[in-house]
Amino acid sequence: MKVEKKLSFADYWHDPAFARKRVDVSTARGRCGDNIYEPLDGGSWKQHPSLHSQEPFGNVECESEKKKDLSGKFALIAREFVYHGAGAIPLPAGLASVLTVARGYRNNFDEPTLRAWEEFMATQPRGRQGDPSCLPGGVCSATHAC
Repeated sequence: MKVEKKLSFADYWHDPAFARKRVDVSTARGRCGDNIYEPLDGGSWKQHPSLHSQEPFGNVECESEKKKDLSGKFALIAREFVYHGAGAIPLPAGLASVLTVARGYRNNFDEPTLRAWEEFMATQPRGRQGDPSCLPGGVCSATHAC
């Protein structure tokens, strides 16, 4: 993902361009939306039903997930990305360490590793190449315990 800009969560919620990223529990793809935090008066936030709710897509907010999610301060916006989802491809030897699924991760890779990653990524088609593992008809698996 090549980050193009960052938006506050409030701007992300209010921007019409990202309204389609709000969760829509009526469709399998819609359940994978990530625009789930609505700013409220007084500086608080409403967590809309999503995988981050106490029960997946339930109406009870998960305070620990909300705190963790909003600690990042920004939604990162990118048009240049590669997403394989459930059809993830194997990485060349030596590049597995480049990937992580943890929020807040920071790296300090050496120049040869970064060059190798950029060369590999240059060979990949851009955009969404596969469905999330929860599609086409299932419910995405929650990875938290609230």
